[in-house]
Amino acid sequence: MADLQAECPGVGVDLIRLLLARLPKEDKVKSLGTGRGAKWEKTGNWVISCKQGNKLRIEFSTMSHAYTEDQLVEQPAIGLFGEVGWHTVVAMAE
Repeated sequence: MADLQAECPGVGVDLIRLLLARLPKEDKVKSLGTGRGAKWEKTGNWVISCKQGNKLRIEFSTMSHAYTEDQLVEQPAIGLFGEVGWHTVVAMAE
């Protein structure tokens, strides 16, 4: 929860809790334990993101398998660029 609060400072803790409480009900996560120390494992291909510091949302992939263009093409290419001395940047916010 602290990670989401840091990423989305304009979102209240109650909204974050509400969103996180939905995830097990929708089979988006599964519990690997019980109590406060329980760990959770993601099921499927999704991410929680924050837009402009105040809108929390869950983005789900429409791909039905674990292999994506990013995994098969882009990440190996980025690794190869690093091996030949090129520097890469993440420009998602551009």
